[in-house]
Amino acid sequence: MSTLAKILVVVNLLLAVGFLATVGSILGQQDTWKAKHDKAVADAAREKAKLQELNDDANNQLRNADSNLRAANAAKAKAETENGRLLSENQQLSAAYNTLAENHSVMARTVDRMTNTLNANRDLISTQQETMSTQRDQIASLQESRNQGTQILNAKELALDRAQAQIKDLESKLEDANEKIRAQEFSLRVFRERFPGVEVASQPPHSGKVLNVAGPRAIVISLGAEDGVRPGFLYMISRGSTYLGDLQIDDVQAKQSSGFIVGDAKGPIQSGDDIHNAR
Repeated sequence: MSTLAKILVVVNLLLAVGFLATVGSILGQQDTWKAKHDKAVADAAREKAKLQELNDDANNQLRNADSNLRAANAAKAKAETENGRLLSENQQLSAAYNTLAENHSVMARTVDRMTNTLNANRDLISTQQETMSTQRDQIASLQESRNQGTQILNAKELALDRAQAQIKDLESKLEDANEKIRAQEFSLRVFRERFPGVEVASQPPHSGKVLNVAGPRAIVISLGAEDGVRPGFLYMISRGSTYLGDLQIDDVQAKQSSGFIVGDAKGPIQSGDDIHNAR
């Protein structure tokens, strides 16, 4: 074989080796790319599944939140309706107490009307006590439903506080009414014992001042027979807006009269205190 032929054979072998190396390199790169592609596809599938799971969970939470919101709004509307009803009932009770106060001024004028009004007041007080018992039951019902959410809880606590304040106010007015009734009954009994067979005359509107105080049974006022005062008349003593007690007249002079405190005084009586018709 000639030298040229040998050179050609060697060159062909080198070319073949280089070609095979190139082909091997290309095939290796293809395998690496395929593996990366498969991994990326698998990662994308897993990420898609996670996103789908998060989306489903978010949808479930949204549905639950919407359901809770509707329930909360319904409960709020119910609580507001209940609160309005309680306020309306308490306004009616306040009007009834105002009527009771007016009746007390009428009771002081005649024995017969006093007795009838006292009986009517007892019935009214019994009705009001039943109403307050019903309100206490309603308050207990409100307290049982306080765990339905922060917004509902605040609304019901406000309604509860208002109702309790109104009940306390009603109880205070009820106690005042009972005390007034007891004072009227006592004054009527004392008058009948001191003046048997004498009826209480109609009492005209009067106002005056306390002139002298020698004790709870010796209080002199600035009104007398010339003003139309008669034994048995009942007056309220006050200082400014402060109620001090009720005065029963048992001795009448021309320009002044004297009497005694009916029941217990709410404070010390002194000269200059105001007197006016009892209510």
